[in-house]
Amino acid sequence: MNKSRDVIIGILVSLNILHEVPSLGLLFPSLLFAIIVTGTFFYLILSLGLNRFFQLLPFFFIPLLDLLTGIRSDPERALAFFMQIMILPMTAMYIIQNEKKQLGRVLFVIFVVLQIITCVTTCKGLIRFPDASRMQAMGEASEASEYILYRSLNIGGFGFIYTLAVSFPLIVFSWMSRKELSNGKNGLFMNVIIISILLLVFWTILQSQYTIALIITILSFSLLFIRTKASIRKLVIMLIIGTTLFSFLKPVIGEGFIFVSKQVPSELVQSRVNDIGLSLLDKRTEGDDFDVRNIVWRKSWTIFTEHPFGTWGGATGGHSLWLDSLALYGILGLIAIVILIHSAYNRLIIPLKEWKLYNCAVFVFAWFILTALFNPHIYTNVILFIMPVFLYLFFDVRLLCGIRHRVR
Repeated sequence: MNKSRDVIIGILVSLNILHEVPSLGLLFPSLLFAIIVTGTFFYLILSLGLNRFFQLLPFFFIPLLDLLTGIRSDPERALAFFMQIMILPMTAMYIIQNEKKQLGRVLFVIFVVLQIITCVTTCKGLIRFPDASRMQAMGEASEASEYILYRSLNIGGFGFIYTLAVSFPLIVFSWMSRKELSNGKNGLFMNVIIISILLLVFWTILQSQYTIALIITILSFSLLFIRTKASIRKLVIMLIIGTTLFSFLKPVIGEGFIFVSKQVPSELVQSRVNDIGLSLLDKRTEGDDFDVRNIVWRKSWTIFTEHPFGTWGGATGGHSLWLDSLALYGILGLIAIVILIHSAYNRLIIPLKEWKLYNCAVFVFAWFILTALFNPHIYTNVILFIMPVFLYLFFDVRLLCGIRHRVR
């Protein structure tokens, strides 16, 4: 019974993973994929049990609020979206709590291989269409023919690029732990594999022209130079020192950003990095990227202050999941954000505090929070599937259900 259940879950979840590949997603008729998502969702609930399912819900209060709002206008789409984002986290919980390492390996390999293939096709496609990845962020607002063309060439869009960026600390950590990963065998082969993946992912993010994704990817390399375990006390001290230095060195840092912007090949990234530099020098121009973001952020904040109990529909500023949630759901949105961050920190970060994995997890957690501040999306698949399954398969860490570890 357990083997047949694992096979069914493996097939259903694999189909969901395949759908996330841009070119393959086009091959799924909408009705067929809706049936797959619904079947996968309820079969996973049956396999996990309601108690374990409810343990995941604190991570998904914001999507739950979106579901309640969306039901009024487009119930089928709202429900399908909610079920879809729950599938990989539910799968991770099933794998880890039931110690299904074989199933975990199969699904993780499928996921990683497809990500690598998409990186390769994205880099290739961006040579011909440099703006293709960014154009996909516009979705239906872009030309339908161009959108379909870019996806048919398997060029990754907004979600793909930011998934790579938020999970990049795990790749850096893989390099730092290459001896443990190779178990003393084929060390050279493991080195080549990890370095190749690291360079490929970095190049993909660089070519995609997503500035925030590029910045957090570059910052992830600092993991290589952190030799002590992080702590709240150390982070507070670093924040105080960093803020003090920043206030004194702000003009120098601004000039540094302007200098770097002139070295970047992408005109869009060049413009955005230059805008950061001008902002630090108090020379920001009207209509630049920071000016636009500031306007839409203020709009969401104004809506929240005027409607503290939420509007439960209507337009928001955009460009920030956190601020948009405040605008839409008011105080309830704030509570949902606090519960999400508190749950993630306590269940995914605190259990790793005594081990070298902690710094890596803190970086992933920080990028998870930061990207939701600057963008209207949240990458729960990184912190609730990629990270816990990776740590379970390679380091015997059991997040989401207690913890057991073999490599310090």
